Amino acid sequence: MKKTILYLILVIFFAFPNLSAKTLYVSPGGSNISPYNSLETATNSIQTAIWAAVDGDLILVDDGTYILIASLNIDLRKGVTIRSINGYENAIIDGRNEDRCLYIDHPDAVIDGFTIKNGYRPNHFGGGVNIISGGTVQNCLIMNNTARDGGGIAIDNSGLVQNCIIRNNLAEMNATTGYGGGIRLLNGGTARGCLVYGNTSRNYGGGINIWNAGTIENCTVTGNTAPNGAGVRCRNSSVMVNTISYFNNGLNWQTAGSGQTFSNNCTTPALPSGSGNITADPQFVNAGANDYRLLATSPAIDAGVNSPWMTGAIDLNGEPRLFNTTVDMGAYEYFNPPPTPLLPNAGIYSWDVYSTFTWTQVPSSNAYTIQIATDALFTTGLQTHTTGDVATFTLTTPLAYNTEYWWRIKGNATPYSDYRSFHTELEAPVLLAPLNNAVDVPIEFTLDWTNVYTAFGWAISKELDGDGFPKDPLYGSASHAPITLPHTLNQTIGTMTIPEGFLTGNTTYYWRVHSHIPTTPWESDYTPVWKFTTTASLLPVLSWPVGGAEVYSTPVGLYWYLNESSVGVTYDLLYSPNANMSEAITVPNLPSGTHSIAGGLVPGTTYYWFVKAYKNGVLQNISGVESFKLSTEGNVPLVPILSWPTDNALIYTTTPTLYWYVDGNSTGLTYELQYVPAADPWPADDSYFTASAMNYETAALQPGVQYAYRVRSVLGTEKSAWSAYQTFTILAVPVASPLVPILSWPTDNALMYTNSPTLYWYVDGNSTGLTYELQCVPAADPWPADLDFTPVAAMNYTTVALQPGVQYAYRVRSVLGTEKSAWSTYQTFTIIGIPAATPLVPILTWPTDNALMYTNSPALYWYVDGDGTGLTYELQCVPAADPWPADLDFTPVSAMNFTTDPLQPGVQYAYRVRSVLGTEKSAWSTYQTFTIYSAPGVTPLQPILSWPTENAMLYTNTPTLYWYVNGNSTGLTYELQCVPAADPWPADIDFTPVSAMNYTTDPLQEGVQYAYRVRSVTGGIKSGWSAYQTFTIYSAPSAGTPPQPVLSWPVDNAVSYTLTPTLYWYLNENSTGLTYELQYVPASAPWPGDDQVTPVNQSGFTTPALTGGTQYAWRVRSVSISGRSSWSAYALFTTIAEEEPVMPIVGGPTNGTYINNANPRISWYLPTAPSGSQSYTLQISQNPDFSNATEITNINSLSSNASLSGSGTYYWRVKSQLENSATSYFSMPGQFTVYGVTSVKEEEIIPNEFGLSQNYPNPFNPTTVISYRLPVSGFVTLKVFDVIGREVATIVNETKQAGNHSVTFSSSNLSSGIYYYKLSAGEFVSVKKMILVK
Repeated sequence: MKKTILYLILVIFFAFPNLSAKTLYVSPGGSNISPYNSLETATNSIQTAIWAAVDGDLILVDDGTYILIASLNIDLRKGVTIRSINGYENAIIDGRNEDRCLYIDHPDAVIDGFTIKNGYRPNHFGGGVNIISGGTVQNCLIMNNTARDGGGIAIDNSGLVQNCIIRNNLAEMNATTGYGGGIRLLNGGTARGCLVYGNTSRNYGGGINIWNAGTIENCTVTGNTAPNGAGVRCRNSSVMVNTISYFNNGLNWQTAGSGQTFSNNCTTPALPSGSGNITADPQFVNAGANDYRLLATSPAIDAGVNSPWMTGAIDLNGEPRLFNTTVDMGAYEYFNPPPTPLLPNAGIYSWDVYSTFTWTQVPSSNAYTIQIATDALFTTGLQTHTTGDVATFTLTTPLAYNTEYWWRIKGNATPYSDYRSFHTELEAPVLLAPLNNAVDVPIEFTLDWTNVYTAFGWAISKELDGDGFPKDPLYGSASHAPITLPHTLNQTIGTMTIPEGFLTGNTTYYWRVHSHIPTTPWESDYTPVWKFTTTASLLPVLSWPVGGAEVYSTPVGLYWYLNESSVGVTYDLLYSPNANMSEAITVPNLPSGTHSIAGGLVPGTTYYWFVKAYKNGVLQNISGVESFKLSTEGNVPLVPILSWPTDNALIYTTTPTLYWYVDGNSTGLTYELQYVPAADPWPADDSYFTASAMNYETAALQPGVQYAYRVRSVLGTEKSAWSAYQTFTILAVPVASPLVPILSWPTDNALMYTNSPTLYWYVDGNSTGLTYELQCVPAADPWPADLDFTPVAAMNYTTVALQPGVQYAYRVRSVLGTEKSAWSTYQTFTIIGIPAATPLVPILTWPTDNALMYTNSPALYWYVDGDGTGLTYELQCVPAADPWPADLDFTPVSAMNFTTDPLQPGVQYAYRVRSVLGTEKSAWSTYQTFTIYSAPGVTPLQPILSWPTENAMLYTNTPTLYWYVNGNSTGLTYELQCVPAADPWPADIDFTPVSAMNYTTDPLQEGVQYAYRVRSVTGGIKSGWSAYQTFTIYSAPSAGTPPQPVLSWPVDNAVSYTLTPTLYWYLNENSTGLTYELQYVPASAPWPGDDQVTPVNQSGFTTPALTGGTQYAWRVRSVSISGRSSWSAYALFTTIAEEEPVMPIVGGPTNGTYINNANPRISWYLPTAPSGSQSYTLQISQNPDFSNATEITNINSLSSNASLSGSGTYYWRVKSQLENSATSYFSMPGQFTVYGVTSVKEEEIIPNEFGLSQNYPNPFNPTTVISYRLPVSGFVTLKVFDVIGREVATIVNETKQAGNHSVTFSSSNLSSGIYYYKLSAGEFVSVKKMILVK
């Protein structure tokens, strides 16, 4: 019954889902692919699913045992429902007697249908579950857990545990201390409909303990043990109603304090107050077997008091909570149900006229009555039959065929059941041979089935339709035109022999049968569909011509082969101009796999052909059908079309490869090529180079010379005309003087996490033959003598070990022979050093250099060149024409960025920042300027066409045209004209309106050149037409392996300002006939399986709504009838945040950087502005899958110090969280290696005395780190007090292992002032002062 109720709950849930929520899955067999939206991609961890979920989501948990790892309980602080799929018997959360199983702190959090066992919190609340200020646990088994308060479950302030079995739990801190063996309610909370038995407390409340406030409703509390209140102990404002507390090992109830309310309970001795309470034995069914349901004679039946929550509720056994008009006492409602009708049942069976009825027996009855009628009210055609204490009944008088019936059943002590309906139909045959899924079936054989009646209809096909039935029958009969079977000696077998030539080899077929009574409309359902696969033995394989290939010459040669010995095999060839092979011509008894059709074929006609294989005159197998088309043209040499190089392209090699193609069949063609300096005449017609393919690599050509080339094709003795020529130029010898290098990395005083950085540069031109000279010195030193340099052969150089904490400058010049360029402009960088002890001068990063800002609330960014822990900032931002304000007039900022209030369009602003540490302030930073863009006036902007341009050759006949405007496009729409270039422009009012800056045309004419132009519109005013551009639609079909796409937008981690961006790509060659497959995922997630793609029919795709603030990766491949291209290189983009947290991007250290520091500063940045205040969670692990990761939470800046265990490679990632608990995806991982550092952990240093360290930093805002030392393991508290001794925070309150410990304290809810923190560990107590400055 419990499983039935669970099934109904799931049906209700899935029938009426919250459309705004999503479902995540957890399964031991899941593949851990975010966002975990199926059992196949499920995460293996319930906690991981919680992190990925948001309020309102549902997490479904598959069968399995979920063992807590590393003494970490499952932490649920969101409005999320976590539900097992198949109930508590199958989904188990196991604390391994190491830690509490579940921690819940959200009013909308729900845990549903789990076994929660072996939790352990001996000095705290809730061994199995601890609910803080709201949450629900229901339909669970909570067993074998231990805690000081609430061995099974503890609720603080508010929360609900309902319809749970809570047994064999222990409340124990020591031999005399324990509160609530099964349940502890502290200052509120409700236990409803629970069975609480076999629990123990060392002091108060063996079953349930209420402290100050709490409610117990309809619970059964029995067999529990405690010195004070073995069943229930109620202190102060406690409520107990409709509850049975009986047969406990000690007092069934005990009170303390005042204010208790008791009503309609069953316990002994009598309760001190309240109405409706009784003391009589509740009469359990079998307490010795833990069956605490009520006997029919129980005084607890109908003895409770009703509450609104009971309407529609169920009891612990899944029965209605209100069976009669008044509720029963305890967790179980007495229920005397009628029998359950089983068969026949509509939708499951079509029933014969001699029906057999079955039902479930009930203990209260020993005789049954069945009613059958032709209406649901049981008034028409009613039959009533009685039987004894059995569960089946068979009619002796047949029912009518093809009739709808209803039936119901009652016991002699129950009411009638709900009715069931069924339809009388003929029994369907049963398929016999060939067996379902049979393989290697001969192509001539017999179908067999049971012969129910002497007529049947049947069908066989190669494929199934959408209903799972054979589609487009190849052979068989309609259901009302059955084939009459021959009467044989065995009348129980139906049979049909498949005629010769009907089936082909190595093919899967589907078949089904149904029975039918002649001259009547009565027929059975079809049988289930079976399938078989015919033999592949001696199967001819057709090799040419196939796939509708166009054949240009006669006679036409047809070819086929066998994949095995062909000794003794002959063939019949059949070909026809009709796809159904009607009017086929047969060429019999061919000795080999080839035949030429010399005549009789009509040009322009498609022919279909197949082959039969015989051995010793017996048909063995039949090939599939292929086709070809006889061309209306003969194969002639075609004029080539030159494809590369063209348009006087600049070539960077002296031996270029020239390419061309032909617009048609190239079979048998060779080529003749001429290439000469463009200034020279063409050579004689018989002077050429030959090529067998459509490309040719030239001999070494002269640098700086323009060349012309042309090609013609050759077929036998015929030659095409020469192609139109194209030109190209070989890049000239390098310029006479060397070029000044441009420094590319590091620049702008970048912070380097290595003391041997690699310096990079490039030159703006040809670098052939250049070498380089480098100078690199501390930035405070003068440049060395001009002859003092480091020679470098390439455009990069890795320095020797530089000094940590020092800023360096470097410059480069190029050398060609004896000549040298001028020195480059220098750049600076700094090797990371020891964190500064004073506030550091910030460095402004964005906006800079009077950047033009297209928002009037820009985000300003900066960083400090060192450890920024504990720093806050003061910002001044004013119109650049105004003086700086007074030094005390500033905006305080806690992070290294700030989003301004709306600024004035068209105004240039200046800003500067200084850092603050305690009472010390740095100097102001160097200021930077930016300008707020001023919206356009009434005149719209003239568009600039960006693609296609310069008569580009387009390999699609529905190209997308692109343009942009040089300024703000807000409010603009567009008008487009696109016509064949040979035609005049249409009238000015004849245009296509467009709302975006691109437009995909209708199909255009292949081989035609087109011109297009665009103008912009705002209000009723139009810009002038843009300069026009031209393009040509390519006219040749694509062939061979499809080309790899090139991603065009969004790329390079561009920010998409819509959550439904359109992704664009293009091809560098013909795209005719191609489709595409697309994959896009959060960048930190793995690529999905190769078959999990989004199909796309054009070179652009608008995504469904993506998650805001998230970095995505995407890639595309093209698809043709020839196959698939390889995946494109992937590209990244980030969606605008809107209401979501922004997914961070790793800063440094990363990319395998080596650092000699076990406490590095790890930093990240945001690719787009967040929607609100964000905190960050940093994970660091020595495993790339982030197993055993160290996690730092509640970080309020874009960086954090990390305390690492020693040398080795580390992986790190970070995620963000808004104040509403919404969490981003983790970033893509960073990687670095620590070297030369000894691991304190490896040395296993255990302190020899207790100690409490001064917090760092101090003063602080908003976080500080407190460290302490424990020489032995024990229970520890670390609390914070204000100056008048009030406790304002508890940081630690649990058992800790011996060792060194650190904890981060956040002061987000405190005001500036002096605070004290106190460490208590056994008899050791220490207090220190700290200062919070905001």
